[in-house]
Amino acid sequence: EEKAKILAAGGNTELGEPDDWDETETVERDFTGPGLFVQPGWLSLVIGDYESAKTMVLLWAAAERLRRGETVVFIDEESPKDQTFDKLSAFQLTAEQRAGFKRYGHRGWNLAAHPEMLDKLIEKHSDATLIIADSVSRLMSNSGLEDDNAGAMKLWTNIEQFVSRHP
Repeated sequence: EEKAKILAAGGNTELGEPDDWDETETVERDFTGPGLFVQPGWLSLVIGDYESAKTMVLLWAAAERLRRGETVVFIDEESPKDQTFDKLSAFQLTAEQRAGFKRYGHRGWNLAAHPEMLDKLIEKHSDATLIIADSVSRLMSNSGLEDDNAGAMKLWTNIEQFVSRHP
């Protein structure tokens, strides 16, 4: 503990020692889910540079669900409707499969101030198995938040609470 305090002190550049692997501690993961990074009840973040295909990765995950007849909610704060549907068309879904894709493009959602918006969304689409927010940074910007302030923490708290209510 004393060493940790020294390492955490401002201006300290000492690395300290790496943590040891604790063989007694096990983490249960369900890799039978629809994807390696998208698991039921998980809040998964896809982070990358601008134009690095993050949206396409998420649309791929959505297409996999849609092919199984599931419902996907897509909160699109980034692209116009036609661009989103054009990207989704790359996955060659049938009209019946595409019907499960519920896109919401309401510019300016303020989930920090109005977290109940997510609850209303899931009430309307209670059968949804995947909810995608593209882009979280745009949602934060629309809420008047920066990524390193208490308001941003409130946004993440609201999203995490929503996930815990609707795993």
